[in-house]
Amino acid sequence: MPQHALVSSCSLHEIDTIAEKLLHLAQENSSIFAFYGPLGAGKTTLVKKIIAIKANICPSSITSPTFTYVQTYGNSHPIHHFDLYRIKTAESFESMGFTDYLDQTCLIEWPEVIEKLLPKNTIRIHIAYAGQESRTYKIELGKPLVGESIA
Repeated sequence: MPQHALVSSCSLHEIDTIAEKLLHLAQENSSIFAFYGPLGAGKTTLVKKIIAIKANICPSSITSPTFTYVQTYGNSHPIHHFDLYRIKTAESFESMGFTDYLDQTCLIEWPEVIEKLLPKNTIRIHIAYAGQESRTYKIELGKPLVGESIA
């Protein structure tokens, strides 16, 4: 049964803190992150912060892979940023060879289409609007929580 931690009504200015805590959770739980939420909720913003911290690069150099599906950052420990908004089936994801990436660090936006392919220990981040400048983050871990809670 998944474990949940809830951070409610965080200001968009606190996104760095959320990114750092997610990376801390990932150290002992999983290296696959799946980001859920409506268009404009902040999935890409949070993904960019995580990549910037983990790969030690400037957030402005991180681009969304909307049309290429995946963008890879880093060398010795690559980080794969997926945007699956335009992929319609899990079979399409598989036929492009993307399942080969799922044993590495992946940050996946719009993962609903490949839900059945995601490892059980995937960290799922559900983002919802909690006002114009704030969001609610519901974190779901696929295995028992190890380490510090994000709450």
